[in-house]
Formats: sequence, structure tokens, C-alpha cells
Amino acid sequence: YVLLPHEGIRIQNGKPTKLSDREGLRSEPFWKSGQEYFESTALTDVVAYIQKYFDQNITISPDIENIRLTGYVPTDNIETALQHIT
Repeated sequence: YVLLPHEGIRIQNGKPTKLSDREGLRSEPFWKSGQEYFESTALTDVVAYIQKYFDQNITISPDIENIRLTGYVPTDNIETALQHIT
């Protein structure tokens, strides 16, 4: 994909979709507002993001690693981020 100004890309279930302003593209990235957004994302992927962002190791039970999450996770505090996914 070639992205032009005011365009973005969403990857969901391994498939990329091009977005424009009219299709829900935000005017600024979530990280600029101190949060990250996940849509139908496996818990393992959300935890991997949190681990990388906060440089911490997190262990989750294999029983729940495939749970899918949708929502915002704050990026200003690891304890708050973990509360949002539990």
C-alpha cells in the first residue's frame, strides 16, 4: 500500500485495509494522547505490546491467552494498563 496524506492502514486478522478521514481515521495517533487502541486483538498481542512499551515481563495463563480484547489501554502507567486488560 502507498499511503497518502490523511490515509492510514488497519490490519485486522492479518488483512490490511486502507482507511481515509471519512472511514474513521483519527487526526492524531492514539499514542499521542497517552493510550493505545486494540480491536479484537488476542490477549497475547496486547500483553506483548505492554511488555515492549514498559520494558517489563508479564506472564499470562495459557488458558486465557487467546481471549480477544477491544478497547483503549493507557500508556502512562503500567499498573493502570494492566487494570484495563483484567
